[in-house]
Amino acid sequence: VLRIEKIGIYDNFFEIGGHSLLATQVISRIRKDLEVELPLKTLFSAPTIAGISEGVERLKGTAVLIPAIIAEIRPKRIPLSFAQQRLWFLDQLLPNQSLYNIPMALRLKGQLDIDALEKALDYIIQRHEILRTHIESEEGEAYQVINLDFRFILERVDLRSVVGKARNEEASRLIRAEASRPFELGKGPLIRGKILILGSEENIFILNMHHIISDGWSFDIFLKELRGAYNAYRRGDSPIDLPLMIQYADFAIWQRNWLQGEILEKQLEY
Repeated sequence: VLRIEKIGIYDNFFEIGGHSLLATQVISRIRKDLEVELPLKTLFSAPTIAGISEGVERLKGTAVLIPAIIAEIRPKRIPLSFAQQRLWFLDQLLPNQSLYNIPMALRLKGQLDIDALEKALDYIIQRHEILRTHIESEEGEAYQVINLDFRFILERVDLRSVVGKARNEEASRLIRAEASRPFELGKGPLIRGKILILGSEENIFILNMHHIISDGWSFDIFLKELRGAYNAYRRGDSPIDLPLMIQYADFAIWQRNWLQGEILEKQLEY
């Protein structure tokens, strides 16, 4: 997870590059490979391989394993996951806010093929249903709607005619404006992109998503796939990715089916 070749069993996870998102990945890998449901707090209280090993040994054969996520026949209305429902509720409570925007601005130096970048972004959005999903509701019940006809348009803003210091100031203003612009969960799209053209080999790529369709862990996956797809389109090829076995909608359905009855009561009691 840390992409470090040599790690001692007493090296502190957080002192050699770990943080909370990576900690979640470690717990996920332990669950998958060792079939143990290790609490996340274990890694915080004993952040070494030696400490984690003791926790794994104690839990072997006692933990309730979470069932595998599989793609099933979907209902007419796809439910929200619990995380999505929290964000939707907050949006009802405080509408027209940008509190849960996930904005990013990257300064790109060198020749940029903007058409290839736009194609790459559209490819990823077609590949991941959640990125072309919005939220509708009826009588207080919210559900996911996946847009089947969505096509991503990368907005282009040419700032080459703006001279000197004013160009960077205008670029900063546009970045702040995009970051603070709310999303409409009931309409979508919940992802936006913009290219600020500063010169022949200098551009700023702005990407903004609502937290209801993405998170910090997912962002690394997004950027990795974006690099691969962009390079493929720039060569004149098509991206080659393994098909996705499940989508986020499948996870939401699985979570609702699993977290109920005694298991849900245990969580609520906690």
